[in-house]
Amino acid sequence: MQILLIILGGVVLLAVLFLLGYRKVVQGQAVIKKGNSVYFQYYWQLLGKKAYDNIDLTLKKIAAECREDKALECADGVKLELRVVALIRVKPDVEGVKQVAKNFGTGTNAEAGMLMQLEDALEKAVRDTGDQIPSVALVEHETEFKKQVIQRLGLDKTGFQMDSLALEFVDPELLTKTRYRGN
Repeated sequence: MQILLIILGGVVLLAVLFLLGYRKVVQGQAVIKKGNSVYFQYYWQLLGKKAYDNIDLTLKKIAAECREDKALECADGVKLELRVVALIRVKPDVEGVKQVAKNFGTGTNAEAGMLMQLEDALEKAVRDTGDQIPSVALVEHETEFKKQVIQRLGLDKTGFQMDSLALEFVDPELLTKTRYRGN
């Protein structure tokens, strides 16, 4: 009888320890284990052991500004002042989370560095695309310009996906001169 109580007590103790280690993933995040296991809903963590990191899956806003002396010079030599804003997020799948963790790391410091790198990459993609397109074509075929920027940005290799890309022309006077030049 005493052995039965010891076994029953051990089973209850193991069940309590298991339930105490059972965690729910916060909505809008993924949990990644150091051994590359990714969890989106629930995970089990050994008490007192920190083997998991969170990856934020929510939308992030990155922007590239081409203004004043850093205005975008188009293929025809016209300088356009514009601002490009992109909404991006980590791909909500195992491979996307693994790529972001591998490329940028995890934690708040890694996220700040990641956003800076993505903004720099966005600005480079805008400038590279703008160098190839005349100003009139950029203004009149804005969707084609956006497609080329997205293609040059290459988010698919980083584990991110783009939700939207918006262009804001800062100098509307230059915009109307460019658009209605008679070309």
